[in-house]
Amino acid sequence: MRRIWNRPADAVWSLSTQSVNGIGNMNICTYVTAVSLSPKLMLVAVYKNTQTLLNCSVGNKVLLQLLTQELAPVVRVCGQKSGKDIRKIDRLLYRE
Repeated sequence: MRRIWNRPADAVWSLSTQSVNGIGNMNICTYVTAVSLSPKLMLVAVYKNTQTLLNCSVGNKVLLQLLTQELAPVVRVCGQKSGKDIRKIDRLLYRE
């Protein structure tokens, strides 16, 4: 039985980061909320021990994108495996 908190009906976001050596990574986020209007700030929950968290720790810029229904196929690529194991950007480019 799937628990209700594992099946969000909310927006699905993509959080793009870059490592120190320039390798890009994308992660799927559903726990995103606005915390300030001026300046505009968003709060994003990121799992521990992930490439995304490591990239956020060493870099100062990230890209948060709201995904549309047409981009549903990228959710599996960006959210299923760790960026420590695969190059997600390369996988997405290969799919096109």
